[in-house]
Amino acid sequence: MVVFPKIEVLPRYAVSYLRVSTAKQTEESKTGIKRQEQAWDNWLAAHPEYNSWTEKFQDLGVSGRGTNLCKGALALFVEKAERGEFPPKTCLVVESISRLTRDVPKEGLRLIIRLFDMDFSVAVCDWGGQILTEQQDMVFMQLSGAFAMANMEVEEKRSRIIGYHDEKLARFK
Repeated sequence: MVVFPKIEVLPRYAVSYLRVSTAKQTEESKTGIKRQEQAWDNWLAAHPEYNSWTEKFQDLGVSGRGTNLCKGALALFVEKAERGEFPPKTCLVVESISRLTRDVPKEGLRLIIRLFDMDFSVAVCDWGGQILTEQQDMVFMQLSGAFAMANMEVEEKRSRIIGYHDEKLARFK
């Protein structure tokens, strides 16, 4: 009789990251936080092979244009990851790419490469909960396009706000 050694299967962990840009979006009547928390809960239910990491990372009222990666909860997550505080194969879960970053595509890709280099994956809930890894064909093109769209969205909002304020100032002249 052949006896095979028992293979230990290490648990996989998923970490939640959510972000809203303004303090106003943190109010109870706003749905951004609840929507992102619900997406996290749904993702976990659909991926029972992952255990929820106890610490959640939330940037509340923090811009996704670099601030969250420099001094926010996302920065803390990356620091802890680089110190080895999470096991390999950890999956960072976000509701949408725009919650992760609204920075230019090059900076978004730098973040993703840092995560992939640590043997992490990223799951995007509004992409059907898809888990993105470095090994997938087209993943960098897919992400680059998504980062570009998220960045364009914030630029359009910025332009509208500036136009509104310019119009208001013109009325007082």
